[in-house]
Amino acid sequence: MKMFFTIILCMLTFYVTSFGQCSNPYAGQDTAVCSNTYTLNVENATTGYWTAYVGDDELTPEPNYVPSNTNADATVTVPSIDEYTQMVIFVWTDDSGPCNDTVLVEFLKQPQAYAGEDFDVCGSCGELNASLNSMSGFWLANGAAYDNYSSPNTNVCVSSYGDKTFQWYVSNSSTISSVSCTDIDMITVTFWREPTANILTSPADSVTCGLSCDFLRAENPGSGVTGHWECSTCGPTWWYPDIIPEIQVSSYGYNVFYWIEETGPALNPGFCTDT
Repeated sequence: MKMFFTIILCMLTFYVTSFGQCSNPYAGQDTAVCSNTYTLNVENATTGYWTAYVGDDELTPEPNYVPSNTNADATVTVPSIDEYTQMVIFVWTDDSGPCNDTVLVEFLKQPQAYAGEDFDVCGSCGELNASLNSMSGFWLANGAAYDNYSSPNTNVCVSSYGDKTFQWYVSNSSTISSVSCTDIDMITVTFWREPTANILTSPADSVTCGLSCDFLRAENPGSGVTGHWECSTCGPTWWYPDIIPEIQVSSYGYNVFYWIEETGPALNPGFCTDT
């Protein structure tokens, strides 16, 4: 009989010890993600549930768990991130023991780079117009000379005219891991050669006999630039597209002639001129 009670006592002790033994659940290493969704996973779990905290307080509104917060492997979506980063502590409470384990997840807001709109520049230098939105950003090197690579509105100069592509790179980096969320936007800037109108011979207050003359001389405007002569006293439509014109006027008297050079986008006449 004494042996019987000893066996029963041993069985009860084993039962109580087994029931109260923790399964040592492991919720994984702290990490970061470029999203407001993360897949939770617990090793050595029996049954239990997830709880989310921001600091010492439970996260509200409660995140959405799929299939549910009682699944050791669950995809969780936290509410939209207002700031650029949000730390959330997920606690798995296991029924064994009971006992728990935690994992810290840093949810990073995905940046949206904006380099501005394409634009034209008269000359070889201009100012870029990106948007930073308080994240870390910089211009990628492309052979141009920047005053400040990290400034969204830096001045930039190029060595040749024409179209030039600029890329604005923005990142939002984790404070607890090497994860960095990035985005790139690009613009095309067209640099137009700035005209330099030069009259080669311009005798002051020249006088000619008759209604015509051929002594106006202008420097060749060069590739990509157009030039023409205008007369401020000959009527609003008078012009002559020749660097050495033979001009004819309709009446005697004093007339003023200008040599004008221009270039730039076709939809913006007069954008880049010199007289």
